[in-house]
Amino acid sequence: MRQDNLFVTKVIAVLSQVPLVTTFDRCLRALLDVVVNNPNDVELPLESYVYNLIYEVPLLPPGNSLRFSVGRQDIVCQRPGMTELPLFDLDLHAMFVLLGIDNVLNLFSCVLLEHQILFFSKGKFILKYTGSWLTYDLDWL
Repeated sequence: MRQDNLFVTKVIAVLSQVPLVTTFDRCLRALLDVVVNNPNDVELPLESYVYNLIYEVPLLPPGNSLRFSVGRQDIVCQRPGMTELPLFDLDLHAMFVLLGIDNVLNLFSCVLLEHQILFFSKGKFILKYTGSWLTYDLDWL
């Protein structure tokens, strides 16, 4: 008797009050590596890893850092102290690579001069991160 396999898509997203975008991205990539790319090394089901991330990794108080492991990857996250600039966990280098220095300077000057800005792009990634990069600067100005 032939047995058919049924594949079901799973989606995991992180919603948090703390803007640790790069840290959460590393966590999700490490989970992907453990569960999908190395299925022979999996000791627990995916749900157990997610449970451990949610309930076993504490929320950091301001001014502290934490190191924890997801699979074979060590992840370090840090939160700035109360007297430091706000947390910015996005890769600024990527913004300059994606947009170019001239476009970043033009955007920033338009924001400072309170001009209306209309974004359009073929990819959602660029729109999402461009908005995040620009609004971060306004948090502490």
